[in-house]
Amino acid sequence: MPGHQRGFTLIELIAVIILVGIISVTAASRLIGRSSFDAYLNRDQAIALVRQIQTIAMNQGDVSAAPDPCHTLNVSSTRFGVPDGCSQTLAALTATEHRMQLSVTGAPVTATRWYFNLLGRPYYLDADHQPQPLCLNSCRLTFSSGDRERAVMVINREGYVYAE
Repeated sequence: MPGHQRGFTLIELIAVIILVGIISVTAASRLIGRSSFDAYLNRDQAIALVRQIQTIAMNQGDVSAAPDPCHTLNVSSTRFGVPDGCSQTLAALTATEHRMQLSVTGAPVTATRWYFNLLGRPYYLDADHQPQPLCLNSCRLTFSSGDRERAVMVINREGYVYAE
């Protein structure tokens, strides 16, 4: 058949272009914005930070009467990490710098400064400066970014820290 052309019709080409456009818009929205990764990134950094503070506290010896404030964990909705003015080797996650929103369940609201004993178990100091155990039924720290993504970190009463 010398007069018969081979190739795609105009309708087929338009259909393929529309499908490729839809797929590329969907993929680009996932790859361009980092907001979907912020919650997981903050959670992973928080786990590393907790384990580092926990290890330092475990290697300090018995300091339950006067623990080093730079080896504590400040936990609030706007800050997670060591107090201001401490060593630069231990960082802190802040709400403004890390696009972080943090909520904590399983710990008293008044326990904003967390300590770790020689076994790595979390505790806080009550109003009489007496150590009280933390996370008896596990503490769940939920890191949020934007309005969709959430990543959860758990600390149990024995001090085991993990991502959920």
